[in-house]
Amino acid sequence: MRIVKRNLTEEETTTLKNRLKQFFKTIKGSLTAKIILGILFFVLSLGTVLITIAQKWFTDAVEDNYRKHLDRATKSLYTDFEDYMYNNDFNLDIHAEEYPDFYLMMSNTCLLQDLQYISVIQPIEGYTKELFLFDVINVLDGPDQEFNYGYIQDIVSPEYSEAYRKIFEEDASSVLIVRKGKGVKIPHISEMIPLHDKYTGEVIAVLETQILMTEMNQVIWGYRLRSYLAMLIIGAISSQVCWLYLRRQFVHPLKQITAEATRFAQEKHMSEKSLTEQVRSGTEIGRLAENIDRMEKQTEAHVREIKELTRDTERVERELELGAAIQAATLQAGLDAVKGRDEFEISAYMDPAREVGGDFYDYFLVDEDHLAVLIADVSGKGMPAALYMMTCKIGLKTVIRRGGTPAERLAVFNDLLCEENIADMFVSVWLGIIEISTGKMTAANAGHEYPIFRRRGEEQDKFALYKDKHGLVLGAMEGVCYRNYEVDLKPGDLLFVYTDGVAEANNADHALFGTERTCMALNRDPDCGPDGLIANVREEIDRFVKDEPQFDDITMLCLRWKGSNAGA
Repeated sequence: MRIVKRNLTEEETTTLKNRLKQFFKTIKGSLTAKIILGILFFVLSLGTVLITIAQKWFTDAVEDNYRKHLDRATKSLYTDFEDYMYNNDFNLDIHAEEYPDFYLMMSNTCLLQDLQYISVIQPIEGYTKELFLFDVINVLDGPDQEFNYGYIQDIVSPEYSEAYRKIFEEDASSVLIVRKGKGVKIPHISEMIPLHDKYTGEVIAVLETQILMTEMNQVIWGYRLRSYLAMLIIGAISSQVCWLYLRRQFVHPLKQITAEATRFAQEKHMSEKSLTEQVRSGTEIGRLAENIDRMEKQTEAHVREIKELTRDTERVERELELGAAIQAATLQAGLDAVKGRDEFEISAYMDPAREVGGDFYDYFLVDEDHLAVLIADVSGKGMPAALYMMTCKIGLKTVIRRGGTPAERLAVFNDLLCEENIADMFVSVWLGIIEISTGKMTAANAGHEYPIFRRRGEEQDKFALYKDKHGLVLGAMEGVCYRNYEVDLKPGDLLFVYTDGVAEANNADHALFGTERTCMALNRDPDCGPDGLIANVREEIDRFVKDEPQFDDITMLCLRWKGSNAGA
């Protein structure tokens, strides 16, 4: 038979390239091809993993068998050498009378036990060289030559130097060296056992044996080849069977669903025969067909739900806006109540984290000679905190107007809150009552932030934190007592109180604004008045947090005391 070679023409080459492109394009866009390739890839991957695991187990088992065989042989030889050396005063000289018989016995043992060699060695010169005292080899497949008594050679492998060190310095009873893998031409296992002086017990030499693992590699390669061949055959058969099943159960129904979805998108109406009737499957594909049949009804229902949800959202937004307006009007009422008083100047500010907040402040005349100033922070945020805030604001105002010191009023209101605290909420409060005729302020603190004062006439004349005595927050536990403290206000003195939203405002690095920065902001222009001071603090907070969202309500109140004779 004669074979004639010829080159393809340019037209034939172009046709072949186009057909290959079309083939790969078909595979890329074909669900059938992807499923077949997927199954084949899964079977091959799973088979590779299982073969690798099985090979590892098999290799470990064979290697463990080699280890045990070598260990038994070496320990048996150890007994023979100990007996021989004891009987001959540790003399391994080849001229000894019993040496030929002993040598012949060791040589036969080497052959019978399939060992490469049996040696007695003394490491010298810092474990860099070996001095041979005895050496027999396997004459069938062992080393090329035996080393005579007194022969010295360099130690090439650092593993052997380390093994000698362990025996002589760490009193190791035996050391096993396994050499295999890359860089090792012939895998093997060596074992070393120390030989001791019968008088001193010191280690004087090392009995070393070695066994090759060449048969293990041959067995493993044969096992691997047969395993991969079996895996390919099983993978091909499994892929074909799986494909026939999947084509009938999934691919064909999915093509019907795709065709129906395309038709519906173009014609915008359901077909005379439903997709459920065409597919007739009890699997997820059948349920998918049912869902597509219900698509128009579900879409219409979703549109109605979205419209209703939009109306509900708009109603909630209106209610929140109304709540915020009511809250703002309630807080503004305090300003109207003290208009026309020349003894003091008050400014307050609140920025809730949500539409409505849980912080509040208040200032009002208890009587003609007493001004109450308070600031509070309710636990939580949003609408629940806002409702609880209104309860606390009205209740506190009512209790304070009954008379008594701030500590007494806080204790009374705390007990009232604990009786009706269904939601387990609490509120921190700072309350100060100023005697207008004298400027004496009596205050108490129920778990709130420290107030900040600027006392005119003092040496530094700056805003500074006033660490008053804290009590427990209101609503946490009944029967709590609070402590009063007094501050004599002089004309020009300033009081600044705030909620934790000021000190705990954080930036992108999660650093807190803190009370130190608050005092620095106040001292930037301490004579600018309550409105300016609050504006300066707010400006510094915004500069510190930058674009970080606000997580807590920010509330501040500033009072400047002008004195009882300010209007005279």
